[in-house]
Amino acid sequence: MSFPMVSQTRFGAVRQYPTDLAVSSIAAVVAYYLVTTFPAGSYVRTGVALPLLLFLPGYALTSALFPAAARVAREQAQTVEERRPGGIDTVERVGLAVALSLAVLPMLVIALALTQWHLTTGSVAGAVTVLIVVVSQLAVVRRLQLAKPERYTVSFADGFARVRGDEESVVATAASILLVLAVAVAGLALLAGLIAPLSAGEYTELGLYTEDENGSLVADGFPSTVEPGESIPIVLTIENHEGTEKEYTVVVQEQHLEDGEVVERTELREINARMGDGQSIDATRNITPETTEGTVRISFLLFDDDDGEPPTVPTEADALEDVYFWVTVGEDDDEPGELEPTDVSIIESDGETDDEANATLETGDEADTGAGDDGDEAETDDTAADDDEAAADDTDAAAGDTDDTAADDDGPSSILEELFGSDDE
Repeated sequence: MSFPMVSQTRFGAVRQYPTDLAVSSIAAVVAYYLVTTFPAGSYVRTGVALPLLLFLPGYALTSALFPAAARVAREQAQTVEERRPGGIDTVERVGLAVALSLAVLPMLVIALALTQWHLTTGSVAGAVTVLIVVVSQLAVVRRLQLAKPERYTVSFADGFARVRGDEESVVATAASILLVLAVAVAGLALLAGLIAPLSAGEYTELGLYTEDENGSLVADGFPSTVEPGESIPIVLTIENHEGTEKEYTVVVQEQHLEDGEVVERTELREINARMGDGQSIDATRNITPETTEGTVRISFLLFDDDDGEPPTVPTEADALEDVYFWVTVGEDDDEPGELEPTDVSIIESDGETDDEANATLETGDEADTGAGDDGDEAETDDTAADDDEAAADDTDAAAGDTDDTAADDDGPSSILEELFGSDDE
């Protein structure tokens, strides 16, 4: 009694599965897990993100486009079929993989930014992983459709034999290797530019705004005339990009000018703020000119307390930054053309490096203060010059309170920041 012989086991199809494509698919999944697990800045996260972005997507596409191996030279071909153009070899595949990865990644990121998932660590890594796995399976199908001798297979022995071949083959191989290295260096340079853009330097920003009827902050809208004793509501913003925690003092002055020169300065109030690097504070204030008639300039002079207390008579030349607006109290004979427009200046200053992050605005008004950032509490204590309200009320405002809190924590970003420098998901 005899039994029928089976020429192929049930695992025959699995054995024919291309090893290189199986490794690339598994590596993409493992890289996704490590990128989304390890914290930002980790060497492991950076190490696995590099091949995930710069090699695996392009290799999958190259495998799908060129499923066949490179054929021998046409002059050595013995049949018409062998004279037809074939695939590409390993060295050419590596160079094309890097080039295609650099071409595909920006398009993938732009498309992802338009979706509901936006650009986060998980979404970018997940999209790249899905692309690699799906295209790799397409490459498997295309490769298995070819006759076995024509399929591309990873063979280090063939590559070594090619290097040891004739002089023409050695020159071609060396040129291909140089091309791969050049593409790799260019890709790494581009990646470095995307990940670590040039720093704009440390600076502090001071802004002056008003609220329109919709509650939005606008850089104009300051009243041109007010009655004596009438208050002017303003919104003062301070942004700290010095790289360290800072304490600031803002001196509010009423200035009388003649021929463009300040002839009299009256301090209306002083505002103190303490805030961490990258934080911003929006403070609503009511400013009341002391003059009873005439056109005056209301200036806000910002000083860095790390450089010492403001001088006895603060001026624009001494201030780190200054902003101002013009207002006429009562009736004035000055022509509108003599008034200078509202100016908001931004001056850069040096700062040290520190990771502390908190924001405190010291002011004395109970109902016109806004400060805070990401859950940090902000204390408020404000002093008005020659004002009985200088008795100082301390108001604790949580950063999530929409009535008196506004904060901004924006910083420089880049296309690949989510994979290397941010855990926002």
